[in-house]
Amino acid sequence: MSRNVRKQNNSMGYQLPYRTLEIVDLSDMKIYALICAYQIIFVPCIVLGYVGFDCMFVNLSIQVIAQFAILSYKVKAVLNSSENYKEGMKELILRHYRLIRLTEELENNFNFPIMQQLMGSSMHICISGYYVLTSIAAQFWPQLCKDHLLAWQIDERADQFPYPLIALF
Repeated sequence: MSRNVRKQNNSMGYQLPYRTLEIVDLSDMKIYALICAYQIIFVPCIVLGYVGFDCMFVNLSIQVIAQFAILSYKVKAVLNSSENYKEGMKELILRHYRLIRLTEELENNFNFPIMQQLMGSSMHICISGYYVLTSIAAQFWPQLCKDHLLAWQIDERADQFPYPLIALF
């Protein structure tokens, strides 16, 4: 009985930092503190995990691009100088081969995780867009219907709808 009295007397209540489904009763201060700590730690870890993976992939890709740019510069330098032409080109061909293997390894290792993130982000954007559109429609649909019904009643000619494009359908 004292629990119900506390619940009724607590007008402010406990509110979590992030909006989630409340599985347990948040009237207990210990449970509330544990769930708050969990949310405060867990959500940034998830976000940083996604961002960290993307940053690592971008960093490795930029490294490979920079290595190809350096290789291109060295090829131009070897082609412009006539001394040790064969030896220099042999070394550059081996370096080019290693860079191609590194690029293939990056592609093989990051192909599936990048696809997962792309599909997940696409689904998240689609679901968020659907949520926004349905909330906008739910907010404005009653007013829109009311306006159309009012326009229908105001129109003096009952056989012609006041909006000609809609009358075609």
